[in-house]
Amino acid sequence: MKNPAKHRRWLSPWAAVVLPLLLIALACGVAEKPTPTPTSAPVAVPTATKVPTATPTPTPAGGVPQRGGTLVQYGAYPPHWDQTQLCCPDGLINLTKIYMTFMYEPEGEKRYECDLCKNWSLQDGGKTMVFSLRDDIKFHNGTTITSRDMKYTLEKLTGKVDKVVNTRMGFVKEYITAIEAPDDRTLILRLVRPAPVVTAALAVALAAILPDGTKRADLSAPPLGPGSKYTSGPFFVKEAVPDSHILYERNPDYFKKGLPYLDSIKIQVFTEVSAAATALLVGKVDLFAQLDSPPKQFWPQLYKDEKAGKMGSITRPQWCTPGNLFLNMNDPLIKDKNVRHAINLALDRVEYGDVRYGGDFVPATHFPAGTQWGRPENEIWDVMEGYGRGAKKKAEREQAKKLLADAGYPNGIDKFELMSSATDFAQGGGEVIQRGLKAGGINATMLANPPDATQRWGQGKYTVHNFRACLAIDDPDEVVAGYFLKGGARNLQFYENPEVDRLYPLMSAETDPIKRKQLFIQIENIVYDDLPIITGVDGNRNYWFNSKLRGFNPGFTLYGTGTNRGESWWLGK
Repeated sequence: MKNPAKHRRWLSPWAAVVLPLLLIALACGVAEKPTPTPTSAPVAVPTATKVPTATPTPTPAGGVPQRGGTLVQYGAYPPHWDQTQLCCPDGLINLTKIYMTFMYEPEGEKRYECDLCKNWSLQDGGKTMVFSLRDDIKFHNGTTITSRDMKYTLEKLTGKVDKVVNTRMGFVKEYITAIEAPDDRTLILRLVRPAPVVTAALAVALAAILPDGTKRADLSAPPLGPGSKYTSGPFFVKEAVPDSHILYERNPDYFKKGLPYLDSIKIQVFTEVSAAATALLVGKVDLFAQLDSPPKQFWPQLYKDEKAGKMGSITRPQWCTPGNLFLNMNDPLIKDKNVRHAINLALDRVEYGDVRYGGDFVPATHFPAGTQWGRPENEIWDVMEGYGRGAKKKAEREQAKKLLADAGYPNGIDKFELMSSATDFAQGGGEVIQRGLKAGGINATMLANPPDATQRWGQGKYTVHNFRACLAIDDPDEVVAGYFLKGGARNLQFYENPEVDRLYPLMSAETDPIKRKQLFIQIENIVYDDLPIITGVDGNRNYWFNSKLRGFNPGFTLYGTGTNRGESWWLGK
């Protein structure tokens, strides 16, 4: 029933600069396209091996792609329509269909194309990226996309416009020293050093190109088409009804001739995930592509339908491993290192994985165990602090109480605020953490999904935040530059360590994957001693879809353009 994915190897302009970094990339087969893809320059970055799990069912790919039809997909209504300032699946699944990005990651393939380019190249030993743009790329109102639009968008993403850095790919600010648009068809990026991770970051869905001068408030309302001056992707917004649905229609002037195949995609909004899973089973929804899998009680029927040929499924790691708990290093209580280590020792990772992921999980540091940048599982369980099981966990909790006593809390901590996000709380993750803290001597009051949770997190108005901050790229540069460098785009713990800042450029510039991982582990060991973030386990996510859907083949993370753009999807019989 399950078949192994195929393997391919790609070359690119990076090959001559960082050839030792190029690894075999996993790619599942997709439906053959009737027209050639635009001029591209694929680049591979180190690809983590899969979390051990069932091999995904290949996407149905038989026959010649057919034009027409409407696909119904489960999704959420976005809080706004500016892709460059969204963080999570509510926007990624929806808005990726209506925006072009700097780079593109074809479905299921660990390679990157500049599909907006006639060509692109590396100069100055890889420290300069030069993009020559096509002449036929346009916003939906017919205005040609220029290098000025791309320059402004990248400045917006990296905080140069209004000091707000994009939380998913804004870490590229650590690499880019200058963004130049010498003419309308040329974009030049000057880098601190050769860095293939920049290419991968530019393929994240949030790297959506907006017109020069677009303000954040400009996209508070739906950018209805087909004449929207903001949108540019294979689909435009035809209709948007809050808490009901969003209807996308095919862009007839899309520069990739013959694409997209579908006439329209309808995002059906459900306020409760069980209702969405039920709609999938009865054929009212064709595609369930979310960060979380459908509730486990639906799995037996889904697998039964898969065996009968009615349903297809693809399994991917969630890559939600930078942390289950974020600790505010400016909080007076958290500043005490003994308190941070007591919190780490008190938490039960096994219980969390059983409750939060239905037992479908692996231990994770900042990457899942057994992946390219992760540690072996036997070096985590009952070895690393906090990952004890059974009797070992009981001993860790006694040690936690002793650390609290050493910190001046002989009777434990009575007042402790735990802020928990909606998804974690709804599925029990927050409650597991609350129970674990209590077993270690900390009586936590839980704020379950406060309406200002995101703002409080960003502004540092919290003690501990239970949240899954998932990776957009499976690369250690994203983790270190985003979460642990001083001023990092996702360093909302306000963490600083000069040794991490010193080792980071050495790790980033290292072209030998073995040496690079050694440097990453060295950084990780420092972070684990400081504990600004407490990691635990990572689960798998299952994409489920009606077997008539063809060409759907998600990338390695939920945040890649190829996972959600939908230009190659089509409906079979």
